[in-house]
Amino acid sequence: AVYMTPALRRETPQGIIGEGLVAFLPPSFDSPAAKGSTGRGPELAWFQNYETAWAAAKRENKLIFIDFTGQTCTNCRANEKNVFAKSPVHELLNKYVLVQLYTDTVPDGTLSPDQARQQGERNTSWQLALGDPTLPTYTILAPARDTPLEKGMPKGEVLGRRNGLIQDVQDFVRFLEEPQQQ
Repeated sequence: AVYMTPALRRETPQGIIGEGLVAFLPPSFDSPAAKGSTGRGPELAWFQNYETAWAAAKRENKLIFIDFTGQTCTNCRANEKNVFAKSPVHELLNKYVLVQLYTDTVPDGTLSPDQARQQGERNTSWQLALGDPTLPTYTILAPARDTPLEKGMPKGEVLGRRNGLIQDVQDFVRFLEEPQQQ
């Protein structure tokens, strides 16, 4: 119990067990770490609305990195804390327009609980249409230039997809680099 006490303050206990332990905590949407902060340099800028991300991608002529995630997803939190914070991954993610699409309930205080749940259901249907029900699922999309959606689904070409806990950071770096080189 003493070993795990730092986790109560959202600090990582030392050691390999501690790194995995904090992944079980639900995200704190008030803290910068929950919003993609790595503690080094500028934070990652995440959208939580696909249409807004699409408009930014079109304006900036960038690809979209979609993070299908959930509020209680331990692998999602582990990847955010232990992989996205690594320098080469962080730098490559900054080359994309980033959007987190929550598949359970969207953590947006402006939405009613019912609206947040409905948006989560919509995001789940998008995740399934783009290929995989696993959380997290990361999809790299070359968005259509004319419209963000077609028949209620994101329109564009899927250039890459990964899911689950990221074990091999170098492989994930290659996953992020390849679409940028195309």
